[in-house]
Amino acid sequence: MQDTGLLQPSGPAGEAVARFTLARLSSVRAFAADSARSFGMKASALPDVLIAINEIVTNAVTHGQEPAQVRMWREADDLVVEVHDGGRWTDAAQLSDRPPDLPADTSPGGRGLWIARAVADLVMVGTGDTGTRVTLRFTLA
Repeated sequence: MQDTGLLQPSGPAGEAVARFTLARLSSVRAFAADSARSFGMKASALPDVLIAINEIVTNAVTHGQEPAQVRMWREADDLVVEVHDGGRWTDAAQLSDRPPDLPADTSPGGRGLWIARAVADLVMVGTGDTGTRVTLRFTLA
């Protein structure tokens, strides 16, 4: 994979891992696209997959704690994406499967997790003393 300028890109064999900050969001998007393709994501599905990943990595560094980390790997016929940051999720209402209430002025924000859920086959969120972890699964086949 190309050098994306991310903080400490590394990972065990069969896994793509990168640490990133808000200033490196465009690089993490390129990293995610390259990684998804290398794990077998179809070109026709790639735009939706990247939208979901973009929403979660953006949340990690705008609402969480920098630096954040993204891990990607293939598991059977799925692409698994895990995003972790050191912050703790405090708004349990946003973990709902319901679409967010849109304010009258339709201000931006507050829809990232909902967008990811609309696109990914599975979204899991865990938060605790070590931070917040969001795991996405996408079918490759």
